[in-house]
Amino acid sequence: MGQQQLLLIVLGVLIVGMAIYGGLRVMDNINESSDRDQLIGQMQYVIAEARKFAAKPTYLGGGDGTLTQFTAPQGIAITNRFRIYASPTEAALTLIGFGTVTGNDRENPVNVVMTFTLNDGQIQTETIN
Repeated sequence: MGQQQLLLIVLGVLIVGMAIYGGLRVMDNINESSDRDQLIGQMQYVIAEARKFAAKPTYLGGGDGTLTQFTAPQGIAITNRFRIYASPTEAALTLIGFGTVTGNDRENPVNVVMTFTLNDGQIQTETIN
């Protein structure tokens, strides 16, 4: 085999290797973004449940205008893909959610903090990782 042919083979292997590496990075970014979006969707569902809880009277198992006794539904808050922890106060609910895919720092899982204020209905979302 000539030197030119060996050079072409090495160059071809390098190009294919770079293409595979680039494809894997793109898939990692898509997976991370998808995991974060699904986590935010789950957290919004928990907030919808908290709104329903606060609207119900106490004798129907609700909060009668407060979120103090609210607990996130277990089947929604902790799954194989997500862990969502709720920290309710009288007029606000803070959710801290973790995904299973590594986040922006490539070390820790996707992490989102969402705060819901009962009085004005505002939802603030902060992506940590």
